[in-house]
Amino acid sequence: MKRTQVSALVVSFAGALLLIACAGSQGQYKNGTYSATYNAFDGHGWKPQLSVTVKGGKVDAVKFDYVNPSGALKTQDQGYEAAMKKASGVGPVEYSPALEKELVAKQAAGVDTVTGATEASSEFNAMADAVLAQAKSGDTKPIVLQMNATYTASVKDFDKHGWKGQIAVTFDNGKITAVKYDEVNKDKVLKTQDAAYAKNMSAKTNVTPAEAYTKLDQQLVATQDPAKVDVVTGATEGSHTFIELAKQAIAQRGE
Repeated sequence: MKRTQVSALVVSFAGALLLIACAGSQGQYKNGTYSATYNAFDGHGWKPQLSVTVKGGKVDAVKFDYVNPSGALKTQDQGYEAAMKKASGVGPVEYSPALEKELVAKQAAGVDTVTGATEASSEFNAMADAVLAQAKSGDTKPIVLQMNATYTASVKDFDKHGWKGQIAVTFDNGKITAVKYDEVNKDKVLKTQDAAYAKNMSAKTNVTPAEAYTKLDQQLVATQDPAKVDVVTGATEGSHTFIELAKQAIAQRGE
């Protein structure tokens, strides 16, 4: 083979290697800024949000935080930081940067869970997974995920009989999937577990607290709307309390 032919082959081969190297350096993502959040606040009054900036085809910067209805950020809430750190050993000031740095290092969703911040880590990964999927195509449209959470509400004071209502409403994929209503006294005894109360109420109204509250719970799951829940015969007062607390609990989502 002539030297000129050999030289041409070498140049061509070198050019091919250069193209491959350039392609590799561009990474798997399209340049731009991608963001994700949730459609509602969680049961503690916070909404997760994530922003990912891609440069040179790679994840270059990540910002993860939570915002409350007033627009305040969780990482700047000193009271929340202190309370969470005392309870679990870590707060948003620590776990947010840790998750951000790991995503930059890994260049993919599925970062390790931060000990003491399991829920935050899970929501971070869910948003990161959705954001990076769009980054592959360059679609910068903001992503909104469904908030799955449980919301609680309770009556402030005990009634004249020594009871106060409390409710927990759980959402999954945008729908109410579980409801638990009960009433508690100052000794922290639940009305549905008070045999003497149940016997007395049943004798007077032909229904027990457990039976009445179960009907109310089931109605809310079926109707998805407190306004469509009918008063249970024999438990009028409890039914009205249930409806009011259900409204308060659902309103916390802020949709």
